[in-house]
Amino acid sequence: MNSYFDFPESLIQIIERIVLEETGSTDPKAFIQQFGRTIRQLSDSFNQLKGSPPVETTTRNEGYPAAYIAYFLPGNLLKIGAILLELKRTCPGRFFPEPEDSKTIKVLDLGAGPGTLGIGLLDFFARNPEAPRDRIVDYLAVDRERGPLRSFEKLFDRYQAVVTPSLKNRKIEFRARTELRPIDPKRSLPESSYDLIMVGNLINELIGQGFTTIELSNWIELLIGKLSPSGFLTVIEPALRLTSRNLLKIRDQLAEQRRALVLAPCLHQHACPILGPAGSEKDWCHHDISWKAPDWVQNIDRAIGNRKESLKFSYLVLSKPDQEPVLDPNLWRAVSERIETRGKREVFLCNLKGRIRYYLLDKEVSPLNRAFTEIERGDLLLLKEEPGTGDAKPRVHPDWQAKIFPLEH
Repeated sequence: MNSYFDFPESLIQIIERIVLEETGSTDPKAFIQQFGRTIRQLSDSFNQLKGSPPVETTTRNEGYPAAYIAYFLPGNLLKIGAILLELKRTCPGRFFPEPEDSKTIKVLDLGAGPGTLGIGLLDFFARNPEAPRDRIVDYLAVDRERGPLRSFEKLFDRYQAVVTPSLKNRKIEFRARTELRPIDPKRSLPESSYDLIMVGNLINELIGQGFTTIELSNWIELLIGKLSPSGFLTVIEPALRLTSRNLLKIRDQLAEQRRALVLAPCLHQHACPILGPAGSEKDWCHHDISWKAPDWVQNIDRAIGNRKESLKFSYLVLSKPDQEPVLDPNLWRAVSERIETRGKREVFLCNLKGRIRYYLLDKEVSPLNRAFTEIERGDLLLLKEEPGTGDAKPRVHPDWQAKIFPLEH
């Protein structure tokens, strides 16, 4: 597991202290006893389980803000770092936008809530050696509710105080501001340009308010127009079938008409095979990354009967449609778990050739293709066929070369 996903102890301590302060709980055990049921209800709602009401806002129930910060924020904040690391291995030349003034990276977080992605970005700059150095990060969190923004300010101030030495060593100055404003795709657009625009768990809320995927793709196109020349926009959604398929519809509406460039996770700009004639309504695409959950989260899991063993999410990284990256045609994305059946291993791989179910017979595992037996969902795999060995079936041969590109840290 990449060490970046070993959750920082200093940050979980801050989260724990804030939650106890805001709820008046005497200790973690008392908090879990008091709010465990609320966390379970919120989890069921987020996962759209049958009988659970949809959650349009985490302030609808007075216990939801504390429940969200305690249990959901820790995992969710690591997702922006995961996406940036993913972008580095997919498009190394587009890893992070170069600010127009070569110094200040302007970041806009729309529907920021308690600043989950902003805290994640601060953490990424503080802990990841791959993050840019000698920069000013100007971060603006926009949300329609004051309560979550106040929570962000408290979290940010305390964690920034902890990571300031690391930031100074890398010559990073992280400035954060908040703005109370509704997010309305029909009206609200940034007034200035940004190097990074983040939209986290917002699309499904807007669809719940009645916006169509066409309306939202039009809105995202306008947001992309507010990007600096090397900037990009990240959209993160829950790893649920419906939310993921809606995100894929938006992707296709933008990519097929060349209104945006898809930098990740897709390795092509064609229509998504999942939504095509060969796909199925049961198919969807999402990421799944292992992490070391802090004891705080593990204790909540035991109390509510949950298992938060990995970070699951769907996402897109989009940019202006002016320069398509040149990718090796032998590079594939694993878009399923590894399927192990008697005598063979299988996995769905996707690139510009389509979404294909490749398989490797156990008796044909070799030093060259052994990496195929280790592939996980979301991995990038270089799969080189030897001329003359291809056949009608997508079978991996002993003399094919397979290489996995891991997330770097």
